[in-house]
Amino acid sequence: MELNIKWMLIFLPFLTNAKTSQDPCKASKPCKSNATCANSNGDYRCICKPGYQGKNCGQVFNACRNYVSLSDRERAAGVHRGNTLKCDQKDLDVKWYRFLGAAGTQMPTSCVPKHHCGTHAPGWLAGSRPTRLGQVVNARVCFHWGSNCCNWNANIQIKRCNGFYVYKLVKTPVCWLRYCGNAGFDPCKASKPCKNNATCANSNGDYRCICKPGYQGKNCEQVFDACRHYVSLSDRERAAGVHRGNTLKCDQKDLDVKWYRFLGAAGTQMPTSCVPKHHCGTHAPGWLAGSRPTRLGQVVNARVCFHWGSNCCNWNANIQIKRCNGFYVYKLVKTPVCWLRYCGNAGFDPCKASKPCKSNATCANSNGDYRCICKPGYQGKNCGQVFNACRNYVSLSDRERAAGVHRGNTLKCDQKDLDVKWYRFLGAAGTQMPTSCVPKHHCGTHAPGWLAGSRPTRLGQVVNARVCFHWGSNCCNWNANIQIKRCNGFYVYKLAKTPVCWLRYCGNAGFDPCKASKPCKNNATCANSNGDYRCICKPGYQGKNCEQVFDACRHYVSLSDRERAAGVHRGNTLKCDQKDLDVKWYRFLGAAGTQMPTSCVPKHHCGTHAPGWLAGSRPTRLGQVVNARVCFHWGSNCCNWNANIQIKRCNGFYVYKLVKTPVCWLRYCGNAGFDPCKASKPCKNNATCANNNGDYRCICKPGYQGKNCDQAIDGCVVYKVLNEKNRAAGYNGSLANCDQGALITPAWYRFSEDAGVKMADSCVQKSHCGTHAPGWFNGSLPSNVGETVVGTVCFHWSSSCCKWSVKIRVKKCNGSYYVYELERTPVCHLRYCGNSGLAINECAISKPCKNNAICFDLLNGYRCQCRSGFQGKNCDTGNVTD
Repeated sequence: MELNIKWMLIFLPFLTNAKTSQDPCKASKPCKSNATCANSNGDYRCICKPGYQGKNCGQVFNACRNYVSLSDRERAAGVHRGNTLKCDQKDLDVKWYRFLGAAGTQMPTSCVPKHHCGTHAPGWLAGSRPTRLGQVVNARVCFHWGSNCCNWNANIQIKRCNGFYVYKLVKTPVCWLRYCGNAGFDPCKASKPCKNNATCANSNGDYRCICKPGYQGKNCEQVFDACRHYVSLSDRERAAGVHRGNTLKCDQKDLDVKWYRFLGAAGTQMPTSCVPKHHCGTHAPGWLAGSRPTRLGQVVNARVCFHWGSNCCNWNANIQIKRCNGFYVYKLVKTPVCWLRYCGNAGFDPCKASKPCKSNATCANSNGDYRCICKPGYQGKNCGQVFNACRNYVSLSDRERAAGVHRGNTLKCDQKDLDVKWYRFLGAAGTQMPTSCVPKHHCGTHAPGWLAGSRPTRLGQVVNARVCFHWGSNCCNWNANIQIKRCNGFYVYKLAKTPVCWLRYCGNAGFDPCKASKPCKNNATCANSNGDYRCICKPGYQGKNCEQVFDACRHYVSLSDRERAAGVHRGNTLKCDQKDLDVKWYRFLGAAGTQMPTSCVPKHHCGTHAPGWLAGSRPTRLGQVVNARVCFHWGSNCCNWNANIQIKRCNGFYVYKLVKTPVCWLRYCGNAGFDPCKASKPCKNNATCANNNGDYRCICKPGYQGKNCDQAIDGCVVYKVLNEKNRAAGYNGSLANCDQGALITPAWYRFSEDAGVKMADSCVQKSHCGTHAPGWFNGSLPSNVGETVVGTVCFHWSSSCCKWSVKIRVKKCNGSYYVYELERTPVCHLRYCGNSGLAINECAISKPCKNNAICFDLLNGYRCQCRSGFQGKNCDTGNVTD
């Protein structure tokens, strides 16, 4: 007993401490943020204050993560409730919610029509949402009923999260009310809020009214005259001509969105040229980059640029400008950043500030704007553009200036009438100057002018040229030096005054040099081309007027190098006939070959990338000259480029009048070493390919045709006719005919006229049809147009209606006739027979009717009357019984 008491006295303090250590709330005070700690058998539970969460209430509650989703379609403001009727006084607890999915992405901010959103009185946000990430604002939700868009309301909270909003919703004040999502809701259609012909723009269940000039307000319901109601900007520090000194102001802070007028020391308007930095009371001064309105009362949208760094438009702001009676007002917005400011034009001279005029132009200051007076040959606001004669020309379009019009009583002179400028011929005058001698007393003058030379060939090219004036017997009695520029689709001419009177520059309208002077010789054909002409020479002549006799079979250039052979890979060689050849007659010789190949040559042969081959036919008669086309193979296209040439047939060879190739690297090839059969395997459908001097010939298999045997023969279109009287089944005259040698086979044939309309389809009597053993079709004919069947032709001899046989094809054509693809008969004398005069007694000869059927002999065939239990043409099929 004494020991027990002693033990208790020793260990009692420890037992007391052990009991205390079992209460974690007192031991470590784990609950944070003024939460209440509840001990529970040695564990604890923290009861958090509002706005906190976590086991220890140490985490601030994050509504952007801990929300309830509202995603049902019935909650969408754009959906009529139908039979649905719900109420958020009953259905919602006070929590954070997020609109999602079919409900929408946020609460609409315009009045929602009654009976939508699954309830009677739908709720909408009457106010603004938070603008900063993480910001929480108090807001009011209105519920629409009767004629009142806010018949009831509820106070809520809204938080802006990353890309969405969450809403702390309370129970609605009564039933039936409900908070709505914006899905399917268009306030522009629902309530037409914008007035005075403003444009309404829907934006996620909200709207924005774009007002017509003279109106303002959220709904553009307010009439407004900015020319009377404006704020004055008149301080000297705002002048573009004044350095900021120690002043530093910013219109992001200092201005509201209103109409303003520049006055007094600030100037009378905004400058329209770049203002130097550190002027106008700020770092980056603003200037008007654009035009002001020109009509009284007109309002235009405009852009203000702010100068910083080396960029005159480092930032910009969109404003409006209105023209009033004698001044302008500006609807200014806050500048995008600081320090930026809108400037007046006082004291500002852009000519000195930025020296905008280029090319030695003179600069004239005009109220903060400038005007550049350009030197000759320059244009543009800053005279920085070289003068473009293709845009800045004088038109010559009067009919009297046309080369094809006699002057009549008109007498004019370009020494008096023209200044030295750029001109373009247009309209009734023509489209360009003629390049052939114009008859006297045309073009409104005595001595008409025409272009003696060539026009520029490249876009933008300018050439010097000479104009001749026709008088007396001299087409160039006087001349003048001019310039010509090629524009996009036309020419312009820098004309000088004519040397004397009466001379005039002419347009080509109505002028035909072929009729005027008949320039083409040696029976050449003259082609008029816009006041110029082209002579198409007869073979053996050449020259512009075909006045030169020429024999290309004697005067040609040889092409004989091996690298030009179509059969030789180019290796390291790369040549181009755009560079290497002139327009002349050429002959292929030696290692290059004897002529140009007429099949596609593989790429990288013939010493170039894209080898050329003749796509067409050569002349067939000695001395004949033909036009032809050469194709150049590149990529997957055997004719990626082409060139038009001429070919002449000489005695045993050809010569070719070759032109420069259209681009590089292209080359004309000879046929040496080239086998098109191996190069491109052109023959299709198992045809045999035969090489022939760089050309090829395909030997087609039966049933195919075409150069490459790529066309299936349609027997209904291509057939031979068998119409002889002695081929009729009823013919019993001469017996000497045999289709083993008489027919071209295989081929398609059609029976017609005296032979009959088709092949006999019953056994034909021996010694008929002009032969010993007549043939007949033993099978069924095709029943549908276009259908082809395989059948047997039997030949009757001795006592057998089918002593010999061959397989053929039969096709039914449109028009109810048949064609037959026939083979040679196996022996003689056998022949295919038509059905005409088929007056034989099949019943007696072939006894076709089986199973004791009765046979009736007909004019062209027979008919079997079957016994009970049999059917078919020959009664050879038993009836099918149940």
